[in-house]
Amino acid sequence: LVSYGVSYVFQVSQKSLSRRRLSSDSKDSISYALVDATKQQTFLDAFDKTFKSRDSFLLAYKPRRGKYAAFTGDLTEEEAEKFIG
Repeated sequence: LVSYGVSYVFQVSQKSLSRRRLSSDSKDSISYALVDATKQQTFLDAFDKTFKSRDSFLLAYKPRRGKYAAFTGDLTEEEAEKFIG
């Protein structure tokens, strides 16, 4: 699952995504990463404890605002693009 997820995230990152802005003055960038919970336990300590039971998930993060969202469903290229975009 993780190797497919990395491939999907890479493919989506190569596309030119137009993100919908929630407000006209919002200029916050969104960072995203595929998190492997078995290898990144220390990193996961900064987030909600419910993610620790997952093998991997896609994480979107707004560094300036300190907000994040996680996609924990079945990851496909289409689902990754919907989540990130």
